[in-house]
Amino acid sequence: MQKNIEQNQSVVIESMRFPLILLVLYNHMLPPEGHTIELSFSGWNCYHFFSEMISHNLAAFNITFYFLISGYFFVHRMSRWEKDIYQKKIKKRAKSLLVPYIVWSILLIIITLIKSGLVNFIWPGRDMDFANLRNMSLFQIFWGQPFLYSFWFLRDLMCMTILTPLFYFFCKYTKIYGILLLMLVYLAGLESGIPGFSTTAIFFYATGVYLGMNKINLLELCGRYKRVSVIVALLFLIFATFFTGTQYHIHLMRMLALLEMVAGVNIFSVLVRNQRIKNILLRLSVTTFFVYVIHQIYIIGWLRGAFSRTPLINSPAGMIIGYLVIPCICAAICLGIYALLRKLSPSLISFLCGGRMQPIVPVKPKVK
Repeated sequence: MQKNIEQNQSVVIESMRFPLILLVLYNHMLPPEGHTIELSFSGWNCYHFFSEMISHNLAAFNITFYFLISGYFFVHRMSRWEKDIYQKKIKKRAKSLLVPYIVWSILLIIITLIKSGLVNFIWPGRDMDFANLRNMSLFQIFWGQPFLYSFWFLRDLMCMTILTPLFYFFCKYTKIYGILLLMLVYLAGLESGIPGFSTTAIFFYATGVYLGMNKINLLELCGRYKRVSVIVALLFLIFATFFTGTQYHIHLMRMLALLEMVAGVNIFSVLVRNQRIKNILLRLSVTTFFVYVIHQIYIIGWLRGAFSRTPLINSPAGMIIGYLVIPCICAAICLGIYALLRKLSPSLISFLCGGRMQPIVPVKPKVK
């Protein structure tokens, strides 16, 4: 019985991976700064409300959820703290996190140098990426503000992984009160300012460790709230969107991330009851890391640039169409590249993705 409960939890979590990365693509459709929403039904305001709701509010929990499940699965099979297991998992994380972090960072630098050289040879002074790269120190490029900008997540996750023993004993001795304290710091929007130690990473990874060491099943925990969690999260999503671009938004967005996490687990626990949907999501889950990395290497940027040269940018309806379609096209291109590389060299794609080649949860084969 317990095995089935854990299996269902793994299926739900695995099925969420690709949709959450798709939300990352939508997040990268807009600048990091939110656009202030006006109380009007003008076309442009409707576009801003719609895009901000998805990119800066609905996408609030995509990365936070990865922190939580990373902490959860690191310790959930431990009955007590075991140094040997910790060392084995650290070696495994070095392969799945550190190696791709270094390799992809170097690849982006090489690609940027080649691209900048070609562009500036044809149109002198048109490409500033090389100048920006040259003005950054090695510490900034690889750690402080990663040149592959969304790698801040991997950077923070590596720090959290190394500090897992600290989180384990912190949770053991402070119990739920320690988690509540970290939650208050997180909701207050306080930050250490030290690269690799964001309060987002600290709170959600610690929460994952707490849930894992206490053998608390995420499906059972979130399932206590089912419909109410979805309704509350939806209402709070709309509410938080109206405050996008204001000083209050960071606090509302952080609260929203917690609500969306519970609602998300409940929604996907229903979706995976459909065998076809479950199989599709599980098959796509293995591509998650590759899509996460490669879409940033000019793919989504060039698609946005191409779209900006079309007449669609002159109308709110056109902008909504572009906003909805571009991430989907980007994801399709990334999946096509992944499929091609996997066919040509499975060992290469495995290396680039840190050994992520097969779904964690086996996919039920199709019946002929």
